[in-house]
Amino acid sequence: MILLSCFLHLRPRRCGPLAGLGRGLGPTVGSRRALRVLVDMDGVLADFEGGFLKKFRARYPNKPYIALEDRRGFWVSEQYGRLGPELSEKAISIWESKNFFIELDPLPGAVEAVKQMANLADTDVFICTSPIKKYRYCPYEKVSRPKFQLPPHPRYPVKASKFIPLMNLLREISSLCGGQGFFHSTKKPLAPSISLPYAHQPSLAFQYAWVEKHFGPEFLEQIVLTRDKTVVSADLLIDDRPDITGAEQNPTWEHVLFTACHNKHLQLKPPSRRLHSWSDDWKAILDSKRLPPGQAT
Repeated sequence: MILLSCFLHLRPRRCGPLAGLGRGLGPTVGSRRALRVLVDMDGVLADFEGGFLKKFRARYPNKPYIALEDRRGFWVSEQYGRLGPELSEKAISIWESKNFFIELDPLPGAVEAVKQMANLADTDVFICTSPIKKYRYCPYEKVSRPKFQLPPHPRYPVKASKFIPLMNLLREISSLCGGQGFFHSTKKPLAPSISLPYAHQPSLAFQYAWVEKHFGPEFLEQIVLTRDKTVVSADLLIDDRPDITGAEQNPTWEHVLFTACHNKHLQLKPPSRRLHSWSDDWKAILDSKRLPPGQAT
C-alpha cells in the first residue's frame, strides 16, 4: 500500500472542510464522531470507461470494440481479450498512453457532489484509489534536468536508480499539462509524500494532477492510494468494483456500489445497496450511517 504522510497520524478538523486521515475512525466533533467517506476515482469520479472507448476507437478504427451498453465485468482488458487475443494488449495500451488519465472527463455531477459532501458538517471525505500496475509513458523522461536518486527502501531492495522522486515528477507533469498550481509556488508540498516501492510510477502523478485539476489543490491531501482498500478505516466506500477483497475480511466500511456500465446488470443481495449516479440521493446514504446501529435504512 502507498502510505500518505497524512495517513500516519490523525489531525482534527480545525479549518476548512478537509481533514487528515488516521488509523482509527476519530476524531469526534462535539459528542458525535465525524463520518468518514471513501470515494473511488476511476469509474466513480472520472469517466474511465467513456474515455477509454473514445480513445480506443480513435486509435484502432478498424478493430472491433465493445459498446458501453455491452460492457460486462470490471476488467476491460479481459472482455476485449475474449474478442481477440491481441485486443487485450491493445486495450491496455490505451490507458498506458500519454495523457490518458489527465484528459478523462469527470462523470456528470461528480465534482459538485463530492465538494458538497466535503463541506457537510461532521464529514470527512477521501478519494481512495488504486495505482495502475503498469504505465509505460513517463513524461519525466522527456526533460533534460538531472534525475535525483532515492535510497532503496529497507523493505524493498530495489536499486535507487529506478526511482524518481514523486515531487519532481509532479512538478514536471504540471508543466506538461499547463498547470500553474501544482506545487508551483511552495517549498513544502501540498500533497503528502508517499512510501516506496511505488514512488517511481508516473500514473500516480497523473492521478494527483487529475484531482487538482478538477477539485483544487486542497484535495491533494485527501488522496489515499492503496492496492488494498479493506485496510483503510471508514464508514462508507463508494466504488464501482463489485468485489473488493483484501487482507481484512470484515472492513470497517460499508461498500456502496456505484453503478457503471460494467456492473449495472448485477443483482445485489440485501443489505447491499447502490448509488446509481451522482444525481441520486447520496446524502440519504450518508445520513443513514449517522443513525444509531440498527436504524440504518
